[in-house]
Amino acid sequence: MPLIVDGKPVSSRFCSFADFSNKNPSFKEKANDFCKRPIQTIKSTGLLYVMQREFSTVSRDDKNVIVIGSEDATTCHIVVLRNTASGLTSLGHFDGYDTSNGIKSMIEAVTSGSGEGSGKIELGLFGGFLDNQGTSEKLAVSILEVIQNQHKSIHLTSACMVGFNDTVEKGLHKPIVFGVAVAIQDGEIFPATFEDKGPDECIRHARIFTGIKMMTEVYNSRHQELRILPYEYEEDISWMIPFFLSAPDEEILEHLSSSPHCEPSDFVENTKATLRHILTHPKPLKTIFPGGKPRVHKHRAGNDGWQLV
Repeated sequence: MPLIVDGKPVSSRFCSFADFSNKNPSFKEKANDFCKRPIQTIKSTGLLYVMQREFSTVSRDDKNVIVIGSEDATTCHIVVLRNTASGLTSLGHFDGYDTSNGIKSMIEAVTSGSGEGSGKIELGLFGGFLDNQGTSEKLAVSILEVIQNQHKSIHLTSACMVGFNDTVEKGLHKPIVFGVAVAIQDGEIFPATFEDKGPDECIRHARIFTGIKMMTEVYNSRHQELRILPYEYEEDISWMIPFFLSAPDEEILEHLSSSPHCEPSDFVENTKATLRHILTHPKPLKTIFPGGKPRVHKHRAGNDGWQLV
């Protein structure tokens, strides 16, 4: 019941993307318009980048963050929740793991601050396409199901996802929009690509490669710092790393991607960098997180990026 579309509560569940599309045709036109917008290149100044299986929450009075965003969503979905009264914005990059906890945590993050008042909680869904395995569709349906199970009313305002974000090139389906950004002050959401996806890109990617399935919050304006929580690898993949480090690009794409034909051009390079990092740091609690402490980054006056403290 708490999912609101065009001012009306939606009580029926969606069994597929086609079901959602048939019941909500207005979102197709909105998505078409969104996909036609120019892709903005976001520089590092004032940027908070969110990686896969992460979410972050930013307030309007946060002087560190001007824009929050995420990219490289092929079968993944980027979820944006915004409190229209307080301006609190939470963005998450979902891949199908820990979806329920991630969505619930984001809702709590944008409703726990002061100033909720008479404002609405707006929801934007971005990413995915009509992939052969139906991975994007399953994720979209599961996200909507979680939203419908909540007690708070959530207003769906954008659904540039799955079939509404799909194009065909050389006979193969692929996403149109891979990344989005949100301007914190006014809440504008737009297609985006990012020059800087740090800090600690390999450390954050290594969580995913080694079997850690939890969604994690890496930034909240309450703390004014980006925190990478300590972790130990849940799966030992060191035995396979030498093979992939010497393997041709096609092998890496085939075995380590959910959608090999539409990964970004730097996918293989970034994957190898992460694998080398895992091989170099087999015990991250000793070498990356000494004493079991998180890695904490802050913005320093006069510096464009994040600084490890």
